[in-house]
Amino acid sequence: MTLLDGICPEALLKATPPEQRTDVKPSEHDKKTSPLEQIVKLEKKMSQVQTQYKDAEQNYGSDLLNLVVAKGYMTKLLSNEAVKSYILRHEPDILEQFELVVNTVSMEEAVQLQGGQAETPAELD
Repeated sequence: MTLLDGICPEALLKATPPEQRTDVKPSEHDKKTSPLEQIVKLEKKMSQVQTQYKDAEQNYGSDLLNLVVAKGYMTKLLSNEAVKSYILRHEPDILEQFELVVNTVSMEEAVQLQGGQAETPAELD
């Protein structure tokens, strides 16, 4: 099974930006852009990416701490059987997502669990 199995080719075509497609001719405006203008655009985009990277780098520690605290709180909350049964009766989908968060060790594991690709302990032996 490949990554593209079950994906409609038309959806991929429509989701691909025009500048990445080979069947789309560049517009007249793009043809008239001088190399100097292209360099200026690239420098501007690079500056934006660097700014976003710095923001992510600065917020990583506090974001991680918030996630750890939230996971601890959810673990404590779901250990209370009255709370767990209430959520199960009224919002079973939310309970499923809470349990996913509580049982997740890493982000990679969360992605695997969400996609239904996680192996059970019996499969790991």
